[in-house]
Amino acid sequence: NIGVNVMTTILALWLATTSLVAAGPLAIVPDVVGLPIQPAKSAIAAAGLALGSVVYGQSPSHLPRNTVIRQSPVGGTKVAKTATVSLVVSAGE
Repeated sequence: NIGVNVMTTILALWLATTSLVAAGPLAIVPDVVGLPIQPAKSAIAAAGLALGSVVYGQSPSHLPRNTVIRQSPVGGTKVAKTATVSLVVSAGE
């Protein structure tokens, strides 16, 4: 799973960077770390962005299942409106 998470993060960063090269309207990525998956999806959509991949992983702090533990790009990043936001979500204890 670690390899999948790393590749997902690299892919998401590449997609976000590629999207920035193509000029267009920008959006600010919402910070959804710590939110349950459904409110996180809503915040991403409200920012005008699309949800990328969602990968389940072990949470180091034993967060409840379906809580966002990482995102890419990170919250506060300016991206093209065509960018996606990928999430790593807690699989639970």
